Amino acid sequence: MPDLYITPHRRLEKKGKTEKEAQKTFVAPKTEIKRENKSIIRCRKLVKDLSTKTGLAVAPQDVRFANQKKDEEVLFLLRRHLITNFPWVAAFVLMIGIVFSAFHFGFYVFLPSTLRLVVVYAWLLLALIIFWSGFLSWYFNVNIISNERVVDVDFYNLIYCEVTDAEIEKIQDVTHKMGGIFGIVFNYGDIYIQTAGTKPEIEFLKVPRPAEVADVLRKLREEVDNS
Repeated sequence: MPDLYITPHRRLEKKGKTEKEAQKTFVAPKTEIKRENKSIIRCRKLVKDLSTKTGLAVAPQDVRFANQKKDEEVLFLLRRHLITNFPWVAAFVLMIGIVFSAFHFGFYVFLPSTLRLVVVYAWLLLALIIFWSGFLSWYFNVNIISNERVVDVDFYNLIYCEVTDAEIEKIQDVTHKMGGIFGIVFNYGDIYIQTAGTKPEIEFLKVPRPAEVADVLRKLREEVDNS
């Protein structure tokens, strides 16, 4: 026959037992501490003394590329030095200036009004094509250095692009070249990376601070070899 009456002492004893059992059965959730890859930390130390300059982004945030691994971090994003865009920018400005000069001095007076508009619009369209193609070539031709590989993106036009990459451990030799008055004054040049991959040489052309970037590449290779 079940007990219908329980004394206060037994109630307290039963309640204490229930609380103890609840404490035993309750397990606090474990908080996972995210630990960064040691190789990424070492690679960050190699680039900490470099600062972002024109055409050189050091440890850029929110930069992703195709086939990037989960624990892979971009250390450098390089484009040609901004001063290398001077030829096509000067050509664009000169072509626009010719149009205004022609209107100002009346060079189009001998042409019919309809033909005059056709010539002007065709000239402006050509100037716009030069500007747009030059900008796209500079913006989409990028070089990427991560803690695991180097990536060279060669953008030729809107429908053709070539991407070459090689792992850091496959780098055999890194050389850099600087030449010309502009290259020395504005500190830009070429970096040539000899690899053991399918493409024996990867080129970073007219990039800023080539000596410092090449030195970081050599240290990255040493880090990978030591690890």
